[in-house]
Amino acid sequence: MGWGEWYDSGVSLVLGAVLLILGGVPLLKLYNVTSLTLGPLESLVGKIFLYLIALGGIWLLIDAFWGDEADVVQWAGIIVGIVVLGIGVVQLLSQFGVIAATMPGFVQGVLTPVVYQWLFAIEGALLVVSAFSQ
Repeated sequence: MGWGEWYDSGVSLVLGAVLLILGGVPLLKLYNVTSLTLGPLESLVGKIFLYLIALGGIWLLIDAFWGDEADVVQWAGIIVGIVVLGIGVVQLLSQFGVIAATMPGFVQGVLTPVVYQWLFAIEGALLVVSAFSQ
């Protein structure tokens, strides 16, 4: 395993863990599984979540295309990456007034917190799994 493969897996693992924590902790609190919170990070995540969703989608696509063999994780990464990247880009363009778009799970054109927490959790889980499957 060369340096490039370690670098790719490391970035996927770190980004996946961050996204999994940013999405998973609030979801676990929402469903009364834990009392943990992200504290002041929750307000920060609310301000930059569209950028994180788009960044996670891009990296998920890159990570999926770098895989050696076509397996279930790679195809799930490609599909989820395209969907999440599309959601992130549409919302960013809508936020800047370039397009007027409405989608399910959005309130007045803004992604609801539960939806982006699920997107973070799914993206993060796929990135963590793909980091170990390369």
